[in-house]
Amino acid sequence: MKAVSSSPLIWMSLVLLWFFSLVAEAAISIQPAYLRVDLTNNNPSGSFTVSNKSKETQRFRAKALHFKLSESGSISPTKPDEYSLAKWVKFNPKEFTLPPNSSRKIRFSILKKHTGKPREYWGAIEFTPLSDARYTGGDDTKQMQFRVVTKILVPIYGSMAGIHYAGTLSDIDSALDKGKTRMSVMIKNEGDGILRLQGNGRLLDKDTGETVLSVPISKVVVLPQQSRRLNVFSKGQISAGNYQTVFDLQETASGTLFESSSAVNLN
Repeated sequence: MKAVSSSPLIWMSLVLLWFFSLVAEAAISIQPAYLRVDLTNNNPSGSFTVSNKSKETQRFRAKALHFKLSESGSISPTKPDEYSLAKWVKFNPKEFTLPPNSSRKIRFSILKKHTGKPREYWGAIEFTPLSDARYTGGDDTKQMQFRVVTKILVPIYGSMAGIHYAGTLSDIDSALDKGKTRMSVMIKNEGDGILRLQGNGRLLDKDTGETVLSVPISKVVVLPQQSRRLNVFSKGQISAGNYQTVFDLQETASGTLFESSSAVNLN
């Protein structure tokens, strides 16, 4: 008979992050999915509804943190900077217990330490269960125990009056990629407001100016003083040739238009 060895405890942290929708995961459900507040003349406050959908009593902790977006759009926590709301957010209570299949409201307030500059601030509220799920798996030679901790981040955005929206589009390119046409652009946010962009990516026949391909862009978020690489794909591939790649994007809050183009040879 083979001896069965027990490996050290393996810690797995599953962090679920998104800007515009919330998916209940494990025992946690939180509404609303994100918040936008006005910081111009007041210290806003409100509440979240936290639900325990499991059959066990759960204990939770709430805390505020700052985050950034990479050029590919992935989210990661980072140290607070001049755009961070994290240092201003307070909770009541910070820790709380929920019986099975129950909900409660957790109040928050944003207490500004100064009047603030005309910019958009942001942060996230992290809800973490203080209990966790444990799973055991393996085979005849090895067994592993997993501790799964589910965290959910709820983004919160606060804006001051007089925000300046600015940005540039650069490094535009197109390519034929595995049966699809890919159009790409680098977006740099040079203002103090979050760019929330929508519009189209288009491919024009370089000789006739006719649009041969148009892909709608629903929403792209670029944080202040950061850059984002946007890639859009068509469902069909066009023939090789000379084209003009054009991006037409509009910032939804200010109406600011961003447009740029570049010649490209597809072969």
